[in-house]
Amino acid sequence: MDFLVGYFGAGNVGDDAILQAYLLKNKNEVKILWNSKKSAPNHVEKSKLFDVIKNILLADRVVFPGGGIIQDRTSFSSLVFYTGIIFIASLFGKKTLMLSQSLGPINLEKSKFFVRFLNRVDVLALRDSLSLSLAKRLRLKGDILKEVADITFTIDFLLPKKEKIFGINLRSCKESFQSVQDLKLFSERLKGDGFAIRGVAFDKEDERYLKSCGINFDEILYGDFLTTFRSVAQCEMFVATRFHGAVFCAKSLTPFVSIDYDPKVRGFMRQIGLEEYCYKTLTLKDLSEMYDRKSITEKQISKKLRELEKLAYKNFDYI
Repeated sequence: MDFLVGYFGAGNVGDDAILQAYLLKNKNEVKILWNSKKSAPNHVEKSKLFDVIKNILLADRVVFPGGGIIQDRTSFSSLVFYTGIIFIASLFGKKTLMLSQSLGPINLEKSKFFVRFLNRVDVLALRDSLSLSLAKRLRLKGDILKEVADITFTIDFLLPKKEKIFGINLRSCKESFQSVQDLKLFSERLKGDGFAIRGVAFDKEDERYLKSCGINFDEILYGDFLTTFRSVAQCEMFVATRFHGAVFCAKSLTPFVSIDYDPKVRGFMRQIGLEEYCYKTLTLKDLSEMYDRKSITEKQISKKLRELEKLAYKNFDYI
């Protein structure tokens, strides 16, 4: 039995896509750490610590299928929780595999003590060069480090027809707030050219922010990962804040720019060769240039996509 550990069940589209990517390619019996009380028989509620420990002991392998959970930007307690699972698994000799991971940011000195528990895993597969560099600076063991791409690149999505839609994904953060006014002006210009303006949420927080940010959206969509992928893939161009907003754009050959709210986003943009289109604050000039170079960006993505898919499949070489 595989005990799957990640931020699953909380309504985050990216994490749900990661889980499905793993389940589609790996047919072992699984128990899944679940971040919600709406659970199924094979779910283990995160809040029930005794059940979490019991399933670590019952598991043949403890597998982290992917995500950006080893960081202290959003929560130090979560970092302690996830590294604690690694520590317990290692005490009982459980094979522990961390696939498709981002690492960092690690801002607190006390966090570095817990990050050292990663040296107890069998594989630490990192999905971008910035994470690999941080792992080396933190003196994690070189023999466990592997370079991969995000595991969701292994999903065979059906591509819809492109439509005259400008898609925007924002989350509640300083970088989004600083970009909103220029996005609003650019969106109004595009409306005059016949574009529909679509907001795409990757969790409930995104949905609330998109509804309140002042951009005149024709629609705001929030659904499961397949619906969200289709919502992104239909767009003629896109602004991505969430990591998987950028991944879905790349997978669907959708020209895009990203908002640099987290190192994992910049790390992905570097991996795909589009780091120059990763902005702390989007301006009207940046957005106009995105419009002008749509076809060039699509070709740049196309050149990298097969390489990213091959790197993503390497995650399964380690299980």
